[in-house]
Amino acid sequence: MSFDDFWRDDENTELYHFIGKDILYFHTLFWPAMLSNSDYRRPTRVFAHGFLTVNGEKMSKSRGTFITAGHYLDCGLNPEWLRYYYACKLNDKIEDIDLNLDDFSQRINGDLVGKLVNIPSRVAGFINSFFDGCLNDDTNIKEGLLYSCLYRREEIEKAYEARRYSEAIKLILGCADSINAYVDDNAPWTLTKKGKVRIKEENEHLHSICSNVLRAFYVLMIYLRPVLPQLSMEAAKFLNATDKMEWKNLAPLPAGHKIEKFKHLMKRVEKEQVTALIKSPEEKAAAVGDGLIDIADFSRMDLRVAVVKEAATVDGADKLLHLTLDVGDGRLRSVFAGIKQHYVSDALIGRGVVYLANLRPRKMRFGVSEGMVLAASNGEDVILLSVADGVPAGAR
Repeated sequence: MSFDDFWRDDENTELYHFIGKDILYFHTLFWPAMLSNSDYRRPTRVFAHGFLTVNGEKMSKSRGTFITAGHYLDCGLNPEWLRYYYACKLNDKIEDIDLNLDDFSQRINGDLVGKLVNIPSRVAGFINSFFDGCLNDDTNIKEGLLYSCLYRREEIEKAYEARRYSEAIKLILGCADSINAYVDDNAPWTLTKKGKVRIKEENEHLHSICSNVLRAFYVLMIYLRPVLPQLSMEAAKFLNATDKMEWKNLAPLPAGHKIEKFKHLMKRVEKEQVTALIKSPEEKAAAVGDGLIDIADFSRMDLRVAVVKEAATVDGADKLLHLTLDVGDGRLRSVFAGIKQHYVSDALIGRGVVYLANLRPRKMRFGVSEGMVLAASNGEDVILLSVADGVPAGAR
């Protein structure tokens, strides 16, 4: 398709402009006139947003409140946290948004971590322990928890379509509240004793409670996918539903659907990370000279457990071993480590080590080294850091 297929005046294209309120006059008067007289189509609708303030004040470099996207990421903050916070504030009106950092932390730790991603952690263990990871066969939605969540679909759709994102989030969190109340009221943990379900009736009731919760959680993750795409897909992997995580698939997970073992989906915001966002230039400069780092600096390191799958000597290198590592994501990593004088290659296979995953790859004449394994040294011996048995590959 050519440019003109979309932008000429006679094309049936929907076109939306998102602008800041300071250019509203130009963008809704002069610019449409210029487009019209040039035979280009005018926007279907223009959406104007207000400004962003930080802790109630205009952004200021001197006060440390001039926050860029790059600085936010450098502080180790999850971009989906900010997406969620903005969605909680955005509506179809021209209003400023205040990034209040205390409110930001409370919403992420309270709403996302404490209320939302905590839902599957409350019931997934029972499904995996007692029911071979399979949901029950009852997918009836005429009443009950799942019905109450699906009933909100049309309201949430309309809120998204009208760009009243704060309203959509409020409706979705209402569903999360209902799910958590359902868990509290039914108390599935009381139906188990010494690791075993006590009687058949309670066994069926436990299976029903946990299945209902996970089916409702699946619906919430679809509702939130426009705002939290990464989190929703991590949830989809746990729910074994990566091919179903779409709005058109808003229906109960099928009878006997098998889930994976639960892993925590999102960590909490740490106070040090938020504090690092608004340090003044003087504070940042002072921190450089004392040799100390912030939690944000440490958070930039992606340390993971890796399992050595292969270890081989490197021709022409006296100190290097070539390690092939499993880091739990389906792709093996290649690392060249200077430990040949301290380890026999065969003895390393199957061993769990600590792996720095986000070190910039280094091209060597033997190949590319993708990261680093961590070791300790007393000046003579080199000892690889180990992890306890049972810690899976990929654990952070």
